[in-house]
Amino acid sequence: MDTVTLGEIIARVLNMRRLKSMDNYLGIITTIIAVIGAYIAYQQQKINKHKLRLDLYDRRLEIYQSIMNFISTVTQDGEVNIEDIIKYKVLTSDAEFLFDKEVKEMINEIYNNALEFRKKNIKNMDDTDLLAWFTGQYDTVNEIFQKYLSFKEIKN
Repeated sequence: MDTVTLGEIIARVLNMRRLKSMDNYLGIITTIIAVIGAYIAYQQQKINKHKLRLDLYDRRLEIYQSIMNFISTVTQDGEVNIEDIIKYKVLTSDAEFLFDKEVKEMINEIYNNALEFRKKNIKNMDDTDLLAWFTGQYDTVNEIFQKYLSFKEIKN
């Protein structure tokens, strides 16, 4: 039978306490790392949400600019050619996926009036009513797009 001295017993007890203490530290460190990881994941989620909103804003702005450019072309020239009408239709085709129904209806109304305006131009019929309608669309488009492009609604 090996004899164990009192000093060896005390050393063993102290080593056991150090190991238990080390386990406590490892538990605390693991918890801290988990909290930091959760915080980073939350921040990434916020960044991704803002990135999505920015991408959506950019796509909506492109459609807004396409509409305003088209209206500008019609009102400045006093006429519209078929290439501009087709270009307008293509550039605004994604609107139904990015906006509510009212924007799509407005885009279609502008398109239909442009076709009518073109038809009257071909027949050499002067239509000041439609030209005035197109001129009035600047304010209408701005009003409708205000809720989609305004930064007033952005919250952190």
